[in-house]
Amino acid sequence: MAFLSKHRAASEATYQELSKQLHKLPESARASVEQVWTTFGAAPSTTRHLILAGLLNQCCIPQLSFLHRSVPPLLRVDFIALTPPQVAFKILSYLDATTLCRAAQVSKTWQEMADDDRLWHHMCEQHIDRKCTSCGWGLPPLAKKRRRCEVTDHELIRTNQTGQGGDETMGNGPTLALEPAVVPPTGFSNVCSPTGVPAIGPLPPSTTTSPERPSKRQCTTSVAESTTANSPSSVVRPSKRPWKLIYSERLKLERNWRRGQYRLRVLEGHTDGVLCLQFDDEYIMSGSYDSTIKIWNSASGALIRSLRGHTRGVRALQFDQVKLISGSMDGTVKIWNYRSGQCLRTLPVGDSGVNCLHFDQTLLAAGSVDGTISVFNFQSGATTQLTGHTDWVNGVRILSSTELLSCSDDTTIRLWNLDTRTCIREFVGHVGHVQTFQLATHPWKLPISLQQQQPAASSSPHLGATAGATHFTGTAADGHESRHTASSSVSSTSSATVPRPLGGTFTANVFVTGGLDSTLKVWDIDSGRCLDTLFGHTEGIWSVALDSLRIVSASHDSTIKVWDTQSRQCLQTLRDHEGPVNCVALSDTRVISGGIDHKIRIWDFGLEDETQAAV
Repeated sequence: MAFLSKHRAASEATYQELSKQLHKLPESARASVEQVWTTFGAAPSTTRHLILAGLLNQCCIPQLSFLHRSVPPLLRVDFIALTPPQVAFKILSYLDATTLCRAAQVSKTWQEMADDDRLWHHMCEQHIDRKCTSCGWGLPPLAKKRRRCEVTDHELIRTNQTGQGGDETMGNGPTLALEPAVVPPTGFSNVCSPTGVPAIGPLPPSTTTSPERPSKRQCTTSVAESTTANSPSSVVRPSKRPWKLIYSERLKLERNWRRGQYRLRVLEGHTDGVLCLQFDDEYIMSGSYDSTIKIWNSASGALIRSLRGHTRGVRALQFDQVKLISGSMDGTVKIWNYRSGQCLRTLPVGDSGVNCLHFDQTLLAAGSVDGTISVFNFQSGATTQLTGHTDWVNGVRILSSTELLSCSDDTTIRLWNLDTRTCIREFVGHVGHVQTFQLATHPWKLPISLQQQQPAASSSPHLGATAGATHFTGTAADGHESRHTASSSVSSTSSATVPRPLGGTFTANVFVTGGLDSTLKVWDIDSGRCLDTLFGHTEGIWSVALDSLRIVSASHDSTIKVWDTQSRQCLQTLRDHEGPVNCVALSDTRVISGGIDHKIRIWDFGLEDETQAAV
């Protein structure tokens, strides 16, 4: 390179040391040495080579040994300091995290370059929430923190103590103003249509949004803050955290996951088995056979309040920033203001129990014991039913405004078209009741060996909307399947296959199911193919949770297993429940489970140091 051909700058420290030694010599010897240095410094390059060759020819063995020790350090070139910054950044970007940290210890120049935020942002992009294609490591995703609003946990507990919005005074607390995008002015009433499906009617006056109350919750500020709110200098902007620190924190967390180092906490309060739960960084909410919903502080584990209103076990719940919706075996779905404890309205769902539910901004779906799925539209007020399952519906998930996925005790998983109200695809492979499923948040990269053959384009999910459902029978990871259609009007060419190359990977939108046959299955939702089957539990699986790195399953065998999404191997088994584990939830740092032993267990892997671990 060009910078290597440049003259090397003389070291000032070395020159000063030589000057000290020179002044110790006699006057005549000093003059001779200075004459040699001056002659050599003024000589051209070719003459210098000749002078050096003559000197080497006259050197004895100790003098040659001295040269051998002195020359190598002088030949070392600091290419990071000499190259342009863009080139140096490019070179350092090829290093792994360990080598990059070692590079930062070389010198101040190297430290400044190696600690640059751009390099560590690139490192985080390669590893966080995904597996690195080079090293194979993946780091837990960054948690999305919920916005802190006006009602704090302390205020909720104090509200219980003063008798406003507590367990025994439900309805006395402030009314929650629902966002218009979630619940329009025309909401659900307790009136049933002639077909038995809950109809949509006007909201009762006591539950309508007050004109004076804003539709969104406002964050409160103190008097001192309000007096200086208009001053530009009073605005405190959060400091930006270095990406190297973020990477370090995620790496420590991933090591805790891999080593099985966690802190275990137990929440007690339910008087019967825990059936369902959901949590975020503020709250843990759980439903139980004891007909109550309990709200806990996610950080401290303190019980904030209990919601009472259901007359039988609470089988399903889901909450967002403004509301909680629960489903019970008493055949009702209730919408709650969980910050005040007020039940806003009750939706009858036929005569059978509600086993599962899911909602988004416009739709609410509830699966029932009688095999039907009720879909409520918040905006239009329409209520529809999907029929096709022949046994309990154990899980529902709204995929879009036109598609819904469900699983059932009839051993099938079905994909529904909400416009036509028909099943457009049926996934068959479990030999026991399918109790749960979870969709992957990102497409998975899987080895091509799991996909020996891919159904042709004619097996599009939209084909079954008019011709009948397309059925897929999933077996194991060998890729073999038997496939048939529910209607003879589907062309026989739909069973044609397209060969795939033997090596490499493919990307698939997947979901994972768990059943009472003690297995987990990974499905490609687009092709309908069963991609893999996971064995390890000795009894039925009741609940599944997953993220981009891990699958967590809860089983009747009293254990929770953590699986790797890439290899589908069991990484560790969590044992502490004293009976079947009914539900499980997962975040970047925690696994939270509820069991038949009435307890909620929190397995916290986000330890500050290894001394906190309790394995």
